[in-house]
Amino acid sequence: MRWFPNSPENELHAHSADAVVQSFCAALKSWRSRRNSDPTAKPPKRRRRYFKVIWKSSAIRVRGGKLVLSNGKTNPPVVISWAWETPVQVEIGWDGKQYELRACYDLSKRQAERKEEETPKAGEVAGVDLGEVHLAVAHDGKETFIANGRLLRSQRRYQNKLKGKLSRLMARKKRGSRWWKRLVRSKQRQLARLAKQMADILHKQTTRLVSTLQARGVQTVVIGDIRDIRRSAQYNKVANQKIH
Repeated sequence: MRWFPNSPENELHAHSADAVVQSFCAALKSWRSRRNSDPTAKPPKRRRRYFKVIWKSSAIRVRGGKLVLSNGKTNPPVVISWAWETPVQVEIGWDGKQYELRACYDLSKRQAERKEEETPKAGEVAGVDLGEVHLAVAHDGKETFIANGRLLRSQRRYQNKLKGKLSRLMARKKRGSRWWKRLVRSKQRQLARLAKQMADILHKQTTRLVSTLQARGVQTVVIGDIRDIRRSAQYNKVANQKIH
C-alpha cells in the first residue's frame, strides 16, 4: 500500500490506488478463511481484463452539475454530468456489456443532519474545567461528562523520557559528527511522530466531548482560562512537568 500509490506508473488518485490494493488484500483474506473448508479454493492469480476503479470521498467533487473524479495532480479528471448530491464513494466497473457507475451515499449523515435540525437552538450552557488527569470535565447542570487523559499522559511521559534518553546519547558524541547528526535526525523523526499521535488523541477527545454536549442541546461552552498557570505553579519536578 505504501509502494503502489507512489509508483511513477500509477495514473490514479492515491486513495484510488489504495482501494485497488485493499481489494486484492481482501480477496487474499477471503481465500485464507475459505481454504480451510474448501480445498479447491484458489487465491487471485490472474490479472483481470476489466477491474473496477474506486474513488473515495477525498477524490470526489460536484461542481456546476458535473461529477469530477480526480486521478491525481498530473492526470486529467473524469467528468460526468451529475444531478444529485455528492456521494461518499464512486466506482466504475464493467458489467459484461458496458461500463457502469455506482455511487454510494452515507445515510447516517442525513439522519445526523435531521437530528441537528431538530436540536433546540436556544440550548443549554455547560462549564468545562481543563485538567491534567482528566483532559476536560464538563457539567451542564444535570450531568457530568469526563474526557479521560490517561492515554495522552502516557504519550507525554514517553515523550519526556525519549527526549532525555536521546539528549544523553547526543551529549556523548562530538557535535557535527556523523553519529551526532544521525541521532538528531532520529530525535526529530520520533518526536514528530509522537506530536502527531498526541494531536490525534486531543482531536478525538475534543470531538467526542463536543458531540456529546451538542446531543444534549448545549450551545454555549464556558472554559476556564489557565494560560498563566505555569507562572504560578511551583511544585516538585514531576508535578511541574505534568502541569507544563
